[in-house]
Amino acid sequence: MIDLIKKWLKSKIPGNKSNHYDLTALDLPQDLIFFPYEILNDKKSIENANKILLSGWKLGHYPVVRLNEIPWQYQTDNERSWNYHIHCWDMVESLLQTHSATLEPPYLIAAIEVAVEWVKTQSDADSPKLSPYAWYDMAVGLRAYRLAYILDAGKKLNLLDEKNQDLLLKSLEEHRSYLTNDKHIAFHSNHGFYQIAGQLAMSRRFAYLSDSMLKSYLQAIDRLQFILNKQFSKEGVHLEHSPDYHRMVYRTLKCMLDAGLITGRNLHELCENIEEALAWFVLPNRNICNFGDSDYKSLGENPETAAQLWMTPHMRYATTGGKAGALPEAHYRFFKSSGYFIVRKPSDQHPNIGSDDSYLAVNAAYHSRTHKHADDLSFVWSEGSNDILVDAGRYGYIGKTVKGSPLYNAGFWYSDPQRIFCESTHAHNTLEFDGQSYPRRKITKPYGSALRKFSSINDKIFSVSAEVKQFSTTVHKRVLIFNPACWLLVWDRFDNLSQRTHSVKQWFHLSPHLQCIQNANGFNINLDIENQPLNVIQLLREPSASIVYKGDKEPIMQGWWSGKAHEFTPAAAFCYKLNGRSGTFATLFCYSKNLQSNFSNSYTNDAGNKIHVEWVDNDFSHTLDVTNDKDLKIYYV
Repeated sequence: MIDLIKKWLKSKIPGNKSNHYDLTALDLPQDLIFFPYEILNDKKSIENANKILLSGWKLGHYPVVRLNEIPWQYQTDNERSWNYHIHCWDMVESLLQTHSATLEPPYLIAAIEVAVEWVKTQSDADSPKLSPYAWYDMAVGLRAYRLAYILDAGKKLNLLDEKNQDLLLKSLEEHRSYLTNDKHIAFHSNHGFYQIAGQLAMSRRFAYLSDSMLKSYLQAIDRLQFILNKQFSKEGVHLEHSPDYHRMVYRTLKCMLDAGLITGRNLHELCENIEEALAWFVLPNRNICNFGDSDYKSLGENPETAAQLWMTPHMRYATTGGKAGALPEAHYRFFKSSGYFIVRKPSDQHPNIGSDDSYLAVNAAYHSRTHKHADDLSFVWSEGSNDILVDAGRYGYIGKTVKGSPLYNAGFWYSDPQRIFCESTHAHNTLEFDGQSYPRRKITKPYGSALRKFSSINDKIFSVSAEVKQFSTTVHKRVLIFNPACWLLVWDRFDNLSQRTHSVKQWFHLSPHLQCIQNANGFNINLDIENQPLNVIQLLREPSASIVYKGDKEPIMQGWWSGKAHEFTPAAAFCYKLNGRSGTFATLFCYSKNLQSNFSNSYTNDAGNKIHVEWVDNDFSHTLDVTNDKDLKIYYV
């Protein structure tokens, strides 16, 4: 049948001279709406579906999968993500979207063949040869709503014979039974959300079939409200430390609302709140901020598409580079309970061009181990389309650490060296103590938000403070003072409560497109912008500078960045170093041709809660006093 479908598809391509193969002429009902977890426009769905039918389905760097040769079996840990997506039936998503939009039978017929093959060969959950992802929690949820559409549409269009119809109906009941059992639902993570979404779409389609399916639908409605309250803060921020998971869960929720699977004013208001929060995590270049397990991907859209996808002016502004929508009046957002502080300030020269905005995002969140890197108090910084200080990225979920091993006990679930680096403390813009990554198991517990205070001077200079205790005995206090498009000061104070001496490094990681050169005063970063060199200096005498690392593997892996799965790109990194029971760093990034510290007049008090620093740039003198006590106070001239 796959060969016949290819013949039919080729006949639809303009200019093709082959005979048209008419599979059937049917009086098609108009109520076959497919509820996807991620809506694509019809044109893109059709392009994807045609490509899958003609040449197969492809995921990332993995081999092409032809629909009549699907590798259901699990081979190696390096293919775990691939095998998971295969058992989700991701290869039929575009086929079902396209069938729903066009009602052309071949798209559905191909999906039916995939479903029937899976049920015949993979549905025995007790088989020792079965892939561990055949009945993996989230795979069941995503497969359930696809199976439901295939069965429903196949029945209505008479494309299922009695034998296959009974086969798929039995599998549908198995999926219903699995998803109604609370023991199978991952309520602690986004996996549970997708399981519930799949249960909701499946059971609503077949609620007429049986009381058990109707009860499953009502159960899914109750579960959805519960898990949304668990997944998102009251500020609308997803609590799994990864803005791209925020985006994915939100898009699914919005699709469910748009499709009528769920209704209610409170859900509409919730969606609006979640989207407004998400907009703050879009960089000026329209890529998503890649904290945690987020790939560095573009959310850029034209104004027309943005108007269809997004409901808030802020999100339309962020995804179109200012060509649509508008920014909020405030230039910052203090997500106190969620653990993020973000500044987005329009350029004074081009206030209506979003791609010229200044952007700073601080990550002070630890709500659970889910997608949490050892990145406490890290941050990213962009000036317009130039990313300057970046997060390490995700790389991928590759390998499994041995339970009870030092890596496992420290909170690393994956054993691939590149993945370990991306999770590690020294891959982020924060302090590292004694060459160790911040623990995420046993001796540490989620603190929620480490943010303390924020302030601004005339909505032009912004500051934020955060505080966290590491390794049970060491307090790290961080204050960032940000003068957009001018300078950024990173003030770190550490104190060990048990009198232990630490070797401490204050790490910084540059975007891979930037070049960094060490000089007598610190570091020079080439931004390829005329008359705007970015220099880095230490404003206190004690910290010493490291070399510039880039693409290093020994003695430690350092100077790397992962923009998307399985990509590992050299990127410059450097640090400042201190040894002691306590100590203070005051690192200045400044747009200046000539940048000099005034060590003789710069100091911090013994308690470490006040700092006075002075510097000269381009023949102008600067004085900054900061107090980080009951209040965060800034004086700058």
